[in-house]
Amino acid sequence: MVFGHEASPKPMEFFGRYLEVTPYSRLVWTNDEGEDGGAVTTVTFEEKAGKTLLVMHDLYPSKAGRQPPSLTNIAQVCGSWTIKNLVNAKLRAGLA
Repeated sequence: MVFGHEASPKPMEFFGRYLEVTPYSRLVWTNDEGEDGGAVTTVTFEEKAGKTLLVMHDLYPSKAGRQPPSLTNIAQVCGSWTIKNLVNAKLRAGLA
């Protein structure tokens, strides 16, 4: 998947596959960017008082493979996306 953000001069690329897609509530995907298989990311969405609570978890294959996430990158990626944006991205990628 490749997408851009106005705060970044070049697009961001992610490699992997979706393991679970539950519209409007949950996405699970692999991160196949590393040599050791990479992490499995789970994102859940829950409506709270008219806003969306996004919770993101990464499960790494080993403690040695874990790298601290960049809070700037997480904020750029997650801060600009809504459930509708993520569902539309999934549809454009042919994952519906």
